Amino acid sequence: MINTLFKSFLFLLSYLPLFVIFAINNFGNVLFLFFSIFSIFVFVVSLVLFISAKNNAEEKFIKFEKVESQNVRLLDYIFVYILPFINMGGIKELISFAIIVFIVGNIYVKTDLIVINPVLSLFGYSIYKVYLMDGREKSMRPVWLISKSITEGMKFKEFSKDIYLGMGGKR
Repeated sequence: MINTLFKSFLFLLSYLPLFVIFAINNFGNVLFLFFSIFSIFVFVVSLVLFISAKNNAEEKFIKFEKVESQNVRLLDYIFVYILPFINMGGIKELISFAIIVFIVGNIYVKTDLIVINPVLSLFGYSIYKVYLMDGREKSMRPVWLISKSITEGMKFKEFSKDIYLGMGGKR
């Protein structure tokens, strides 16, 4: 199972393109250096945590009843990419930006919306809302699935009670 630290870095990874845009827009000053180092740090730590979670999670076979693509939800990130085109002239703007990212990040981590991640999409992953049959209650339970494709008989790794990673299966 993934922890809050992993979820936090997965959230920061989702905003990596934004940090790169800020670095480019602030080329030649101290903010360029800050955003460049921060972007590299977030990418490396997120990649290590993602690979570690992927390798250490227990593999399961799960039967799903219904699948809905959620890739359109990636557009939720578009509004945030307008931010770099606002003047980032000083410390006041940087603190305001950090507060916004903290608040949005807190919401995304607590609500498991961290799966909606444009950087994972760049690596070929899609986002699905999958409905699993909960045997105990005889009802369908919605979970998030991050996967490159969906195939019958595929294996899953459980990241948390509501987040799974698809591992492939029969074609």
